[in-house]
Amino acid sequence: MVENIRASGGQVTLVDETHARTLVPLLRGSYVAKAALDAEAMDIDVDALQQGFLRGARVAGATIMTNSLVRHARHQDGVWSVDLGANRLARRF
Repeated sequence: MVENIRASGGQVTLVDETHARTLVPLLRGSYVAKAALDAEAMDIDVDALQQGFLRGARVAGATIMTNSLVRHARHQDGVWSVDLGANRLARRF
């Protein structure tokens, strides 16, 4: 994985367990097999990112359905069919 990140331009270095636990004290030493650090990494505003995707989906005609239990989903011949119990949806993507 580290090699793939480096190949894509990431500045990743391997760090030992002690360094990893210094950076993230909640890590249990017995759980750390390997660790890597990208000092150039930045935080992402996940809410803003998700809201952007939702706006784009709505503009493209998507309907956002919450609190829906997906009973079954199937992709066949380019069509997604989703059974939500009370509703059934089928869309070509």
